[in-house]
Amino acid sequence: VLLLLILCGLCFTAQADTVSLKGLNEALKYIRKNQPTELTIESGKFKPSELIQVKNALPAGAPFHFTVSWSNITYSDDITELDLTEMKGAVSRDDLEALISLCPNIRHIDNSAKRYPWKSFNVTTCYDQAKLAREILAKHPELPKYTSCKTWKMPDGQTIINHNNVMRMDKWKIVNPDGTEAVDGLKTGYINAGGSSVVLTGKRKGRRAIVVVLGSASAQLRDSNARNLMVDALSSL
Repeated sequence: VLLLLILCGLCFTAQADTVSLKGLNEALKYIRKNQPTELTIESGKFKPSELIQVKNALPAGAPFHFTVSWSNITYSDDITELDLTEMKGAVSRDDLEALISLCPNIRHIDNSAKRYPWKSFNVTTCYDQAKLAREILAKHPELPKYTSCKTWKMPDGQTIINHNNVMRMDKWKIVNPDGTEAVDGLKTGYINAGGSSVVLTGKRKGRRAIVVVLGSASAQLRDSNARNLMVDALSSL
C-alpha cells in the first residue's frame, strides 16, 4: 500500500502540460507557477530567441515542443523546411541561431527574400551540400578524375596532399568487390564556427553514393563517421 501511495504521488507530481500562451512573459509566469516536467505550447506568438528563454526556464532535461507563430508565419519544433520569403521585417542573427537550435530536423530555409543577415551568418545543412554535390557531378562528370588524386605536383615543384583521408590513407580506404577504390572525392573543409566537415563521394556497380558530415570536433572523427556512412551506403547499392 505504501509503495502504491508513493507511485501515485510521483504521478501527480510530474506534469506534462499542453497549453496556449500569448507570449514570453506569460510562458515564464506559467513555468514558475506550475513547474511542468514536460511542456507543449500549442499556440502563441514567440520569436525563436524567446522560445530559447522558455526552454531554459524549464527543469533540466524537460521535453519541450511547440507550434507557434512568428510575425506572419507558423513554425514548430518538428519542421524540416521553413519559408521566410513572406516574413514581415528582418530576422536577427539571434533568432536564426535559435531556430536552428530548436528545430533539429530542419534542413532547408528559404532565404531568397534575404530577410536575415546572410552576409554575417550563413546556414547550410547536409541536405543542401548533398544536393550541391549531386548537381556538380551531374554537370561535370569529369570532376572525380581530379578529386581522386591523392597528391598534386605543382609547377614550382611543391607537392600538395589531398586532405580527403578516407581516400588517401590506407587505414580508411574503401575497396569495391572488384578491387577498385570506391571513394573518389569530393571536398573537405574546416572553419572555426563549423568544425571539420566533408562531402564524400563514392561509386560501386555504376551507381554513386554521397555522404555529408558537418560540424565534427576533429578531422579524425569526421573521417571515421564519413567512412562508416559510406560503407553502409555502398553496401546498399
